[in-house]
Amino acid sequence: TIHLWRHLVIASKTDEEKKDEISNYMSDQLLKEATNAINHRKKKYGRPYKNHKRIAELWNSYLVGIGRPVEPKDVVAMMVLVKVSRLQESISHFDSWVDIAGYAAVAASIIGEENLRDD
Repeated sequence: TIHLWRHLVIASKTDEEKKDEISNYMSDQLLKEATNAINHRKKKYGRPYKNHKRIAELWNSYLVGIGRPVEPKDVVAMMVLVKVSRLQESISHFDSWVDIAGYAAVAASIIGEENLRDD
């Protein structure tokens, strides 16, 4: 990326013009990468509306059931539900299973810390 900056930045420009050009370039790159990610995920998990509708349904069911303020471990459980929603579109997507295992480890860490705080 730095090499591209050199092509964008011309010595005759002011510092502010250089900063603007770099900022615009980085914004454009970010949006291109985000667009690629959205398109890639759409292929794996379905259209964004359909995927997020499933997530909303799962979260609503979860939140109705807890009957108390959301805690850190609930956030982890809800993130697992995001992965479950994605698995409904592509059950064999290995990365989603890895992420669920990772969230389980995070939940264990949070529960361990909560237990220390309760003592």
